[in-house]
Amino acid sequence: MKIVSVIPVHGRGEVVPHTVRRLINKGVHVICVGGEEDKSNCKGSEFIEFSNDCLGTKWNEGFKKAKEHKPDAILVLGSNQWVSDNYIDYMSQFLENNHLVGRRQFNILHFTDSLQMARWMHYPKDKLRLINYLNRTKAERAFIKAGGRYNEPVGMGRLVRSDFLDAVDWMPYTDVHKNLDSVMMGKLSDFEGSYYIDDTQHCQSLKITSSTWNQLNSLEKYFAQGTTKEIITPIEFLIHWFPEALEI
Repeated sequence: MKIVSVIPVHGRGEVVPHTVRRLINKGVHVICVGGEEDKSNCKGSEFIEFSNDCLGTKWNEGFKKAKEHKPDAILVLGSNQWVSDNYIDYMSQFLENNHLVGRRQFNILHFTDSLQMARWMHYPKDKLRLINYLNRTKAERAFIKAGGRYNEPVGMGRLVRSDFLDAVDWMPYTDVHKNLDSVMMGKLSDFEGSYYIDDTQHCQSLKITSSTWNQLNSLEKYFAQGTTKEIITPIEFLIHWFPEALEI
């Protein structure tokens, strides 16, 4: 199966070269989208120079370039997001019967004065959506009844099949800067596509954060949602799944 990974980049020079190199070593063609100042951190990738004004537009630009390579699927990752070495082989088996596959959980490694690590378990069950339930559209009521975003795979590490991308002209996002994971799921729903959520521990994904980087979601915000648990023995976990993280 031919996999291409599209990665928007903006700063985070400490981790981006590791992100790119890990994928290339697994035989994945990597497309990075960023400013001229980011190019030196993306060696080995196909680099597209693009403004950082709108993240959704930036993602779409990378997807459209990926189409030229005729991949079977796209691996969705941010510049500070990694998947375990066995991730693609394990998760791609579910693409045969689904247009999109992903995991319910992901791990967070936070660099500050001390090393912190946590596991985000799932999207929270959004009780606010129950307000005015009967006044919502049929699709919205079905979404709430099914559990809302609780039953949605996380954005990091999604594998997205090319036939779904053909249907949306290889633009799975809209011109917005956040809530992009939800936008993609909305387009998948309109397409009447199927998706699979993996709940096992056969593979892992990792988001690396730092108190010195700009980021949409902080470790404190994840804990505030009540769906995040601290990993007590982070070194053991990293040695087994992501030993390169100890080199940063």
